[in-house]
Parts: sequence; structure tokens; C-alpha cells
Amino acid sequence: MYVNSDFADLQNDALVSRVLSRLEDEGMLVRITQGLYLYPQKTKYGIVMPTLFEIAQAISIKTQAHVIPSGMTALNKLGLSTQVPTNAVYITDGTPRTVKIGKEAITFKRDAPKMFAYHSELFSLVVSAMEGLVEKS
Repeated sequence: MYVNSDFADLQNDALVSRVLSRLEDEGMLVRITQGLYLYPQKTKYGIVMPTLFEIAQAISIKTQAHVIPSGMTALNKLGLSTQVPTNAVYITDGTPRTVKIGKEAITFKRDAPKMFAYHSELFSLVVSAMEGLVEKS
């Protein structure tokens, strides 16, 4: 996946945006959302799209914010639930927002900085999943 900031060393954002847009028009890239492009992996069944988690990670890199799956998304990522949420919810220390990707949506909710203080990404994921279970019951 590519974001405009990947080409910051060129120091010409307008040029980068135009080139990425032209590559999308030619079918070389697929635009996932504003400023986020994908080099498509084509199979005989069509284009293989990245998972919502991979897209959320790319958006977090773009916005320079931390992202942790929340609730059912965290339970599914840990393999504790077979339910796949259509609207993935992530905790962030960045700007809260919802990003639409086709028929699906990624929701970023702002949370306390304590969630991002854990040294292990796995531990943050487990705590988030446990909080999701507590909210559910």
C-alpha cells in the first residue's frame, strides 16, 4: 500500500498526487480511500484487496497514530471469536473518525493514553478484547 507521504523525499505533494491519480486511471493502482493506494494483486477471480486490519495499519502510519483493535475486532484477531465484524472498530490516540471502504467501514475511536502504554502489542490486544467482553455483558 502506498500513501502520499511515502514520496515525501520528492518534496512535491501536488506532483505525487497527480501521478498517483493517473496511475489509478490507468489501472496500475487502486484507490482504497483518500491518499491511500494499493498495487493490485490480480487473480483470475479479480483484485485481492487487503484486510481491514492492514488498511487500518496503513492509515495509522499515514496519520502517525497508534491503533489497537477493539471489542469484537480484537476477539476475532486473537482467534477467540469466529464472528467477523463488518464495521471494524479501532482504538487510536489520533483523530477519531470513520473511513468508508466500499460497503465496509473502519471506525477509529479515541481512548485514554494508558491503552498505548503497554510494551507488548499482544498485551494491548488482550486488554482491548477483555474490555470488549465486559462492555458486551
